Parts: sequence; structure tokens; C-alpha cells
Amino acid sequence: MKIPARPPVGHVVAYEYLWSSKAKNPQDAEKVYPTALILSKRDELGSTIVYALGISHMRPPEGRRALEVPPKLRRYIGLDAEPQWIYTDEVNVFVWPGPDLRPAQWISQRPIVEDTCVLAALPEDWFSLVKQHFAESYGLDRLQLTKRTKESAGNAACSDGVAPAQQHNSATIVALLDENGIISTTTTAVCRGIMYSTANIAPPCSYRSYSRRSTSRLRNFGEGR
Repeated sequence: MKIPARPPVGHVVAYEYLWSSKAKNPQDAEKVYPTALILSKRDELGSTIVYALGISHMRPPEGRRALEVPPKLRRYIGLDAEPQWIYTDEVNVFVWPGPDLRPAQWISQRPIVEDTCVLAALPEDWFSLVKQHFAESYGLDRLQLTKRTKESAGNAACSDGVAPAQQHNSATIVALLDENGIISTTTTAVCRGIMYSTANIAPPCSYRSYSRRSTSRLRNFGEGR
């Protein structure tokens, strides 16, 4: 299986995603899920740390934050016809490439994904909505972070576990959101008690309204893109 030397942020990969509800039992991460790579960073020792969001058939229960994947995008990625959601209120963190990447053909029907872990790239506008929703989850103190591997070769290994992102690696997430233009740490406005970039991020809204907006933006999104 071919694995890119650098994490393809903005792409969906086949990954044994560990949901926060199962983080106390790491062996439960036995199912391969389509997983979107949302952010990455290099640590001080040169390891590449990746932040990944899971995609699931499970409809978000009350209190969870997620965006429905538009049907046309599901077809483009090669997923099945059942509704699926990308969860923006929890994230797996691991050192790239890590031991949990899997062949894309295990979960994708696209013929071009053979011998690689990468399913497809997300369209830029919809990926921007995902990043905004992720930033809102962080601002609302609703983001759960699950560490899958040690952060660098020079640090002691960290067992799988989950913690609120506001209390764990907070400065790193803020810096990454800033570097990627999702929020600004210098030009902000207070909206519902949350700090937002006046230029780059919209006030919170439900995953349903985001889904309607993202679907309309994908009307011209073709299979050949």
C-alpha cells in the first residue's frame, strides 16, 4: 500500500478511527472509517502530527456536532449510498503515517484507489466549512481529542485516551487554526462568548444548515474534479 510521505491534509483516507466513546478500550478501533485529515504540524523533533476527523453512518445524537456529507460528494469519494456525517467535535491525533492506515479499496468503490490509503480530496469550499465547524466546536469547548500515538520519537509513548481539547494541547490547536486561516489570534470578534476571526469564520450554526449550504455549493462539483 502506498502512503504519501507527507499527510495529505484536505483528503479522506482509510483509517482505523478510534471514537471518543471507545477511547478507554483502544482495541475497539478495529473498524476502518473514511477519515478526513484536517490539520498537521511538525514538532520540535521533526515528527509530523496529524489531526483527523471521523466519518460515520451514525446520525448525530442530540448534543453532538457534525456535518452531513452531501450525496454527490459521497459518490465522488466512493462511499456507499447511505447518509454519512463527519464529526467535528472529536479528533484523533497521531504521528504520520502511524500503524492504523488501511487500503482505501476496503471502504471505497473508486477504481483509482487501489494500492493507496487515500480515497479522494475534499472540494475546497466544503473543506472550509468543515474547518470552520471544527473551530466552532473548539470555541464552544465541545472538542474531544484522542491521542493515538506518541507525539515524537523523543517523548514517552502515550496510551490512547481522550481529553477536552481546551484542556489538552490548547495552544497547539489555536496556533494551527491561526496558521491555516481558520481563526485569527490578533483580529477577533466576540460572538456568543467565542472568539472568531472577523474575516474568516461565521457564527455557529447547526450541522443541518451547514449541510444545506454545502450541498448548494456542490451543485457544480463534477466527478472529474
